[in-house]
Amino acid sequence: MVAVLAGCGGGGNPSADFRWKMEGGGATITGYVGTSQSVKIPAKLDGKRVTAIGESAFESNQLTSVTIPNPVTAIEDYAFAANQLTSVTIRRNVSVAGNAFDGDFRGVYDCGEKQAGTYVNNGGSRSKQ
Repeated sequence: MVAVLAGCGGGGNPSADFRWKMEGGGATITGYVGTSQSVKIPAKLDGKRVTAIGESAFESNQLTSVTIPNPVTAIEDYAFAANQLTSVTIRRNVSVAGNAFDGDFRGVYDCGEKQAGTYVNNGGSRSKQ
């Protein structure tokens, strides 16, 4: 089951901006159809906790920033590939696949012992704020 919803998503971009499916007791985002380049992923879609970002879910959307909510525990390969990210806000201890992001956002996150925070790209230099 893949859903596209209208209405409130518990904060963040409108629920209608996301495609998702139920998987393992939580919602996995499978696609993004919104137009905003700055995305705040909602913690819930249709009352279901968003627990994962699926493979290629946000790929090639020209995103510049993304905020990933606390319920998310996994980000799959290429989830945010081929974007223009300069800022990624993420919680502590999320399992991030090796190719989830372009550049070295994952490397900075992993080297920082997967600490919560905002990770930025300053002209090719990536760091935690």
